Amino acid sequence: MSSPEPDVVATAGAASGGPWRIAPRVAWIESGEEVLVLALRAPYDRLPYRLPGSAALIWLCLAEGMDLAGLIAELGDGQPERAGEIEAFVCHLEGERLVIPLHG
Repeated sequence: MSSPEPDVVATAGAASGGPWRIAPRVAWIESGEEVLVLALRAPYDRLPYRLPGSAALIWLCLAEGMDLAGLIAELGDGQPERAGEIEAFVCHLEGERLVIPLHG
C-alpha cells in the first residue's frame, strides 16, 4: 500500500480553503489508528493509500467537512510549519482526486 507524504504538494492547491468532501468513487475505512483509502476509478491497478497518525486525523476531519482554518486550528498545535504541512497534504489529496471542494 502507498501512503501520500505530507511534504508533497500537488498542483491543484488548497486555495479554496475548503470545506471538502470525499470524492465520488472513493472508498475508505477507519481501521485502528489509520485510514485506508481506495480510488474506485480508472486506472484500476492503483493500490490503497494507508493514512497513519496525523494523516488519518486530517482525513477524518475532511470527511466531516472541515475547512483549512478548522484543520489548522484542530491539528496545527499553534506551529506555523504544521499549518504548511497540513495544507500541503490536503493539496496532495486534492491532486489525487481523493477529496474535492464541498461546493465543487
